[in-house]
Amino acid sequence: MDRRYALRLFASLAAGAAFLPASAEKVLAYPRHFWQRQAPGVLPEQTALFAALCETILPPTADSPGAREAGVQFVFPVLLTDCTTTVAVDTFNAGLEGLEQDSRKQFQAEFTELDLPQRTQLLREAALDASQLPPASLHFFRIAKNLTLIGFFTSEVGITRALQYLPVPGVFDADVPLESGQKAWYR
Repeated sequence: MDRRYALRLFASLAAGAAFLPASAEKVLAYPRHFWQRQAPGVLPEQTALFAALCETILPPTADSPGAREAGVQFVFPVLLTDCTTTVAVDTFNAGLEGLEQDSRKQFQAEFTELDLPQRTQLLREAALDASQLPPASLHFFRIAKNLTLIGFFTSEVGITRALQYLPVPGVFDADVPLESGQKAWYR
């Protein structure tokens, strides 16, 4: 090994070691539930609206928590803006405004102020509208339902409490029989 090369390598390692503690502090400073914060560019009223929407699509049951408990309302805007097309974002925003208008027209209240049966009624009407369209077309309800399910089943709560979590998977077995009432596996 060339002595100059060894000195450069040693200097690089020393410089990296000097900056490592500062970098580690920044990484470790993130809270455990990083997504449970206010998303940038999203108003608190919108987060409350996303929470009501997600909770109506996936409410809590006796066996599993709902979308609100999983924090889907915090990751929802990030999924919407970062993981969908601008056409889907525009379709969703227009549908959300239509949902608010329907809420004011039918119940004389904002969607967030309605109780669960009233919100469910409005979303059933939206789902009925979506079912009239071809399967590949975009609709507000389809986008909201897909993002809610993605957010829930990729959250820690969704994986560990709604599904059977296997932290260290074994061999691949394509035909695992499930007993009646058994939860699906997450691998």
